[in-house]
Amino acid sequence: MLLVELESAGENGAEMIVDTAPTPETLAIRRELRESVLASCRACFRRAQLERDVTIFEKAVLDGWTSREIAAELDCGLKAGSIDSLVHRQRKRLRERGIALPRRGPATMSRPRGGDAL
Repeated sequence: MLLVELESAGENGAEMIVDTAPTPETLAIRRELRESVLASCRACFRRAQLERDVTIFEKAVLDGWTSREIAAELDCGLKAGSIDSLVHRQRKRLRERGIALPRRGPATMSRPRGGDAL
């Protein structure tokens, strides 16, 4: 019986039935913000390796990947230290344009790895 299960769960009983998934509106806002940040990146990265650098920045800052994970996944000839430098320079360029992003960490504007883009 559902009541018995919820009562036995104590204070966490409500958490068992509450839908914590993001709303469609929240997902749309995240998607727009993500695209805005990536468009700004494309505007200030040098053109020679534009898509590679944007992909690295996206995985590092927006998806929360470590530099080692990026180096292994992309196999683009860059070491983790070079990826750290690239991300640092791009964050500085964006900050100069008035776009301050949170520090690197787990999944800033994330999507599950291997999942659909937000």
